[in-house]
Amino acid sequence: MSQTSTTTERPLRFLWRFVRPDRRTVVLVLVLLVINNGFSLVEPYLFKIVIDEYLTKLSDVLRFPDSSAFIAGLIRLLLIWIGVALISRIAKNFQDYFATMTADRTGIRVYDHAFAHVLGLSMDFHEGKKTGEVMRRITKAREDVTKLVKVLTDKILQNGATILFVIVFTTIKEWRMGVLLMTAVPIFVLTTLMIAKRIKILAQKINREQEQLLGTAVQAMDHVAVVKAFNTEERERQAAAKNNWLANGFLARQTRAWRSLGFVQGTLINFFRTAIVGYGTYLAFQGTVTPGDVIFFTFYAVGIFMPLYELSDTYTTYQDGLASIERLQELLHQHPTVVAPTKGYTGSDRPWAVEFRDVHFAYQPERPILRGVSFTLTPGEKLAIVGGSGGGKSTITKLLLRLYDPTGGSILVDGVDVREWDLGALRRSFGVVFQENILFNESIALNIAYGRPDVSADEIAAAARLAHADEFIARLPQQYQTVVGERGMKLSGGERQRIAVARAVILRPKLYIFDEATSSLDARSEAQVQMAIDDVAKGVSSLTIAHRLSTIVNADQILILREGRIVERGTHDTLLKIHGEYAGLYATQQRATTTT
Repeated sequence: MSQTSTTTERPLRFLWRFVRPDRRTVVLVLVLLVINNGFSLVEPYLFKIVIDEYLTKLSDVLRFPDSSAFIAGLIRLLLIWIGVALISRIAKNFQDYFATMTADRTGIRVYDHAFAHVLGLSMDFHEGKKTGEVMRRITKAREDVTKLVKVLTDKILQNGATILFVIVFTTIKEWRMGVLLMTAVPIFVLTTLMIAKRIKILAQKINREQEQLLGTAVQAMDHVAVVKAFNTEERERQAAAKNNWLANGFLARQTRAWRSLGFVQGTLINFFRTAIVGYGTYLAFQGTVTPGDVIFFTFYAVGIFMPLYELSDTYTTYQDGLASIERLQELLHQHPTVVAPTKGYTGSDRPWAVEFRDVHFAYQPERPILRGVSFTLTPGEKLAIVGGSGGGKSTITKLLLRLYDPTGGSILVDGVDVREWDLGALRRSFGVVFQENILFNESIALNIAYGRPDVSADEIAAAARLAHADEFIARLPQQYQTVVGERGMKLSGGERQRIAVARAVILRPKLYIFDEATSSLDARSEAQVQMAIDDVAKGVSSLTIAHRLSTIVNADQILILREGRIVERGTHDTLLKIHGEYAGLYATQQRATTTT
């Protein structure tokens, strides 16, 4: 099983690791935020001056002896106002741009880190998880982290600074109005957070259902041929619909909570806005403040209420971001059980041997798969392993590729335990052709060059010729640029296998591994692929896992595996002579071939 770390890094500290490369940009955003905030909050004060110094003094001949004095003063004030507004808008535009870029780059870094981590996890993790659920969690984290950084660098800092500035300035100007605004803030915040907490819980439930929905849908689409063959389209639709409707139920409750929050917020805003206008008018009546001050306080009240009105959205985005980080950390706390050494062995120039020494293995402790398997594959030798289903044949391939580590014994390649090898160097040394070779929805050329994307077109063509794939490729309209479709489904089984053989050839491996590479093919396709295998493996060591014994009669060594143990070994001729298990299997297959 994959190992799980129990140490959890705090979400914001985790986030900072990915924001840190843009720290200078964050500082620039903060500077622009201060400029934007400062100048935007000057505008209500300019409006107050217009009222107190111009509108209420239109008949003051001492201040304005003629219209030219009035117009000149007003124009100066309006030009200042335009300049203030322009600086504020310019700063806001640049602030938004840099905040958005920082947020998106942070989301990309989080996605890259998580995707690379999941790809690096051992096979036991991948075989126990639905791909769709894992990818939903990673993509959701990217989306929510991007929004979170944008909220942190924009809404939270800017709105917090605005509220603080307004309260301080208003309190200095008229302390009773400041107290009224200070009273409004905690009432509004507490009420909003109480309802927003319910919204957050419902959002988490929606996310879980959507993860399961994507996992179910991707699994069905990934195995669509099986779904159709067993006529289970309706069952798969119902499974997806169940998750969809469960999510819809949570969404309905969440929507009602949002509507309740909007009603409560609107009511509070109306109450406090009316209170500020009413109380300000009373103070103006008493001569404590001017009419311009009342307008000034009203504008500043809007400067507080708008950020508070956005608080629920901000809080939800903030909590969604933290929740997504926490769920992503659950993945990141998974650690591979197969770990390469820091400076691993990379192989020698001499011919390599492969040796299994008393190898034991079990996917689950109570169900051993291999029980003391030992054999040696010498340089240039062709070794074949046969046996019944579940005997452990393909497990040997997985252990050799170090997709898993043995639970007992050791595996040596070039005289060195695979656990001491550099993992990349080890796997690049093998050219593997599986029973079911998945091709990518790319061109034939890109599929052949998958393991060595820097190879030339001539090398790709040479690998295809050696794999006997060049003839059918030449008949295709776009030849090597033909896109093979999802999982290579636009090609026949035999054509896919020959592309897979070419993909192995291009690596120039030290050892070929053919894991039941022809068992699912018809006789004609099998013959074509087997011919390709025989040609590419000339002079190179090869390990063949076989079901059809006719494909391995020329092997230098054949192992018979039963219930995880080697029960016979030898060449085809020597095994026939001892009239054991191999001879019985061969005779059975020969009779079946003769009958058909």
